[in-house]
Amino acid sequence: MSSPTMTDYLNNVRLADFAYAKMVKINGVWQVDVSQYGGDLTNRDYRNYRDLLLEFSTSDYQVLDYYTDPATGLAAMLISDGTGHKTLAVRGTDDPVFDVLADIVIAAGLVSEQSTSLENYYNSLKNQGMIAEGELITVDGHSLGGALAQVFTADHLDAVDHAYSINGPGVGGPFADLYPDENFEGYPITNLISVDLFGQYGIQLGEIVRIPVRGHAISNVTNFLTDCIDGGIIIYPETSRLQLINSNAILCPEDALAAFQQASSIAPPRRDPLILDL
Repeated sequence: MSSPTMTDYLNNVRLADFAYAKMVKINGVWQVDVSQYGGDLTNRDYRNYRDLLLEFSTSDYQVLDYYTDPATGLAAMLISDGTGHKTLAVRGTDDPVFDVLADIVIAAGLVSEQSTSLENYYNSLKNQGMIAEGELITVDGHSLGGALAQVFTADHLDAVDHAYSINGPGVGGPFADLYPDENFEGYPITNLISVDLFGQYGIQLGEIVRIPVRGHAISNVTNFLTDCIDGGIIIYPETSRLQLINSNAILCPEDALAAFQQASSIAPPRRDPLILDL
């Protein structure tokens, strides 16, 4: 399989973003559910996801299924493109405290409830015939969703053609720096990591593409990639050795929680000017 392009990065970041939409099925068609946004048609999140769904629809993308698990906070959806290729877009949870705690569990090398829930959902899609036996899919996710995408892909290398984790923590926790270089390679995963505290926890499986903007929000990554594509700029993954050097793993879950609390008290991130040697 060829290496992902800048357009691949952007398309999959947008699909990961759309995983946060709250959906409802009306007359057999999945739509953004305004009732879950207070019934307010002017709600910013509602309008953003409604417009994104309309844009997807005009490009022949279709939401095939939507799933939420109230017990774990997981939400995910299955989306097909114009060729019939399917993407499993994973939200994880929209509760930031719940999200960071689940991130820590995954990064520490444990199996979180969300990971088990995602596995059950995937098996349900297969049992319903929505994903055929042996069919290759793409998996996308942001934050906890990105961590779940990494774990799911590592467990299903025969079923995932590529995964995209956006600012998702890695695995291995405090022992990550002891892993040999070859552990970084061989996974069909692209980790798009901005200047973000949570993306520094653990070691990401697969390649890392550094996004030089501040903040955890997926919109920062979307804006940066859009600017790059408009300007004809290409960014490349790190080598595995550079990835090891750059890995500043938070040493323990308590550090991660402290970092989360500190980040919550800081003003909203700003986009820094970028200077590249072209």
